[in-house]
Amino acid sequence: MKAPLTMVCRKCKEERPFDAFVKHKKSRYGRQNLCRQCKSAGVRARRKQGHEITDAHRTSRALAARKRWAQLSREEKREIAKAKANHAAVKLNDGYLKAAVRKHLRIPYSDVTAEMCAIKREQLTFRRFAKSVRLAVKEQNNETQPNRS
Repeated sequence: MKAPLTMVCRKCKEERPFDAFVKHKKSRYGRQNLCRQCKSAGVRARRKQGHEITDAHRTSRALAARKRWAQLSREEKREIAKAKANHAAVKLNDGYLKAAVRKHLRIPYSDVTAEMCAIKREQLTFRRFAKSVRLAVKEQNNETQPNRS
Protein backbone atom coordinates (compact mmCIF):
# COMPACT_ATOMS: atom_id res chain seq x y z
CA MET A 1 0.00 0.00 0.00
CA LYS A 2 1.46 3.32 -1.05
CA ALA A 3 1.69 6.04 1.60
CA PRO A 4 -0.23 9.28 0.96
CA LEU A 5 1.52 12.61 0.45
CA THR A 6 -0.56 14.30 3.16
CA MET A 7 -2.59 13.21 6.17
CA VAL A 8 -5.19 14.87 8.41
CA CYS A 9 -4.32 15.11 12.11
CA ARG A 10 -6.89 13.44 14.36
CA LYS A 11 -6.66 16.19 16.99
CA CYS A 12 -6.21 19.53 15.18
CA LYS A 13 -7.94 18.34 11.95
CA GLU A 14 -5.33 20.08 9.78
CA GLU A 15 -4.00 18.50 6.61
CA ARG A 16 -0.23 18.25 6.89
CA PRO A 17 2.62 16.66 4.90
CA PHE A 18 3.28 13.01 5.61
CA ASP A 19 6.64 13.79 7.27
CA ALA A 20 4.87 15.95 9.89
CA PHE A 21 3.53 12.82 11.59
CA VAL A 22 5.30 10.68 14.18
CA LYS A 23 6.55 7.26 13.01
CA HIS A 24 4.62 4.21 14.23
CA LYS A 25 5.44 0.76 12.79
CA LYS A 26 2.09 -0.90 13.45
CA SER A 27 -0.13 1.78 11.94
CA ARG A 28 -1.48 1.65 8.41
CA TYR A 29 1.12 3.85 6.69
CA GLY A 30 3.82 3.60 9.34
CA ARG A 31 2.82 6.93 10.94
CA GLN A 32 0.59 7.90 13.85
CA ASN A 33 -2.60 9.83 13.21
CA LEU A 34 -1.39 12.75 15.38
CA CYS A 35 0.92 15.40 13.98
CA ARG A 36 4.19 16.08 15.81
CA GLN A 37 2.88 19.36 17.29
CA CYS A 38 -0.25 17.76 18.78
CA LYS A 39 1.71 14.75 20.02
CA SER A 40 4.30 16.88 21.80
CA ALA A 41 1.59 19.15 23.26
CA GLY A 42 -0.16 16.07 24.68
CA VAL A 43 3.08 14.75 26.19
CA ARG A 44 3.80 18.14 27.79
CA ALA A 45 0.30 18.24 29.28
CA ARG A 46 0.65 14.74 30.76
CA ARG A 47 4.05 15.60 32.23
CA LYS A 48 2.57 18.67 33.94
CA GLN A 49 -0.03 16.40 35.52
CA GLY A 50 2.73 14.10 36.80
CA HIS A 51 2.14 11.13 34.49
CA GLU A 52 5.74 10.75 33.38
CA ILE A 53 7.00 7.18 33.43
CA THR A 54 10.41 7.21 35.05
CA ASP A 55 13.30 4.82 34.59
CA ALA A 56 12.75 3.63 38.16
CA HIS A 57 9.16 2.73 37.27
CA ARG A 58 10.30 0.81 34.18
CA THR A 59 12.95 -1.12 36.10
CA SER A 60 10.51 -1.97 38.89
CA ARG A 61 8.05 -3.34 36.34
CA ALA A 62 10.81 -5.37 34.70
CA LEU A 63 11.92 -6.71 38.09
CA ALA A 64 8.37 -7.75 38.93
CA ALA A 65 8.07 -9.55 35.59
CA ARG A 66 11.37 -11.37 36.20
CA LYS A 67 10.20 -12.44 39.66
CA ARG A 68 6.94 -13.78 38.25
CA TRP A 69 8.90 -15.67 35.60
CA ALA A 70 11.28 -17.12 38.21
CA GLN A 71 8.36 -18.45 40.24
CA LEU A 72 7.00 -20.47 37.32
CA SER A 73 7.87 -24.14 37.08
CA ARG A 74 9.97 -25.49 34.23
CA GLU A 75 6.90 -27.02 32.58
CA GLU A 76 4.97 -23.74 32.73
CA LYS A 77 7.90 -21.88 31.16
CA ARG A 78 8.11 -24.52 28.44
CA GLU A 79 4.38 -24.21 27.69
CA ILE A 80 4.61 -20.41 27.47
CA ALA A 81 7.61 -20.63 25.12
CA LYS A 82 5.81 -23.17 22.92
CA ALA A 83 2.68 -21.01 22.80
CA LYS A 84 4.72 -17.95 21.77
CA ALA A 85 6.58 -19.90 19.08
CA ASN A 86 3.34 -21.44 17.80
CA HIS A 87 1.68 -18.01 17.67
CA ALA A 88 4.57 -16.62 15.61
CA ALA A 89 4.48 -19.66 13.33
CA VAL A 90 0.72 -19.48 12.82
CA LYS A 91 0.79 -15.82 11.85
CA LEU A 92 4.01 -16.20 9.79
CA ASN A 93 5.31 -12.88 11.08
CA ASP A 94 8.55 -11.39 9.73
CA GLY A 95 10.67 -12.39 12.73
CA TYR A 96 9.62 -16.03 12.41
CA LEU A 97 10.21 -16.02 8.65
CA LYS A 98 13.65 -14.40 8.97
CA ALA A 99 14.68 -16.98 11.55
CA ALA A 100 13.41 -19.81 9.33
CA VAL A 101 15.31 -18.50 6.29
CA ARG A 102 18.47 -17.92 8.33
CA LYS A 103 18.30 -21.43 9.77
CA HIS A 104 17.55 -23.07 6.41
CA LEU A 105 20.25 -21.24 4.43
CA ARG A 106 22.76 -20.93 7.30
CA ILE A 107 23.36 -17.24 6.67
CA PRO A 108 23.58 -14.27 9.07
CA TYR A 109 20.32 -12.70 10.16
CA SER A 110 21.32 -9.37 8.58
CA ASP A 111 21.68 -10.99 5.12
CA VAL A 112 18.05 -12.15 5.01
CA THR A 113 16.10 -10.00 2.53
CA ALA A 114 12.40 -9.22 2.31
CA GLU A 115 12.23 -11.21 -0.94
CA MET A 116 13.59 -14.30 0.84
CA CYS A 117 10.93 -13.88 3.54
CA ALA A 118 8.20 -13.59 0.91
CA ILE A 119 9.34 -16.81 -0.76
CA LYS A 120 9.48 -18.60 2.60
CA ARG A 121 5.96 -17.34 3.42
CA GLU A 122 4.67 -18.82 0.15
CA GLN A 123 6.44 -22.13 0.81
CA LEU A 124 5.04 -22.45 4.31
CA THR A 125 1.55 -21.42 3.23
CA PHE A 126 1.60 -24.06 0.50
CA ARG A 127 2.90 -26.72 2.90
CA ARG A 128 0.15 -25.94 5.40
CA PHE A 129 -2.48 -26.12 2.67
CA ALA A 130 -1.09 -29.44 1.41
CA LYS A 131 -1.07 -30.83 4.95
CA SER A 132 -4.71 -29.84 5.50
CA VAL A 133 -5.67 -31.51 2.21
CA ARG A 134 -3.79 -34.71 3.16
CA LEU A 135 -5.57 -34.80 6.52
CA ALA A 136 -8.97 -34.25 4.88
CA VAL A 137 -8.32 -37.07 2.40
CA LYS A 138 -7.15 -39.36 5.19
CA GLU A 139 -10.29 -38.65 7.23
CA GLN A 140 -12.45 -39.21 4.17
CA ASN A 141 -10.75 -42.57 3.51
CA ASN A 142 -11.24 -43.62 7.14
CA GLU A 143 -14.94 -42.80 6.91
CA THR A 144 -15.48 -44.74 3.67
CA GLN A 145 -13.63 -47.91 4.77
CA PRO A 146 -15.73 -50.33 6.84
CA ASN A 147 -14.58 -51.29 10.34
CA ARG A 148 -12.67 -54.57 10.37
CA SER A 149 -13.51 -55.87 13.81
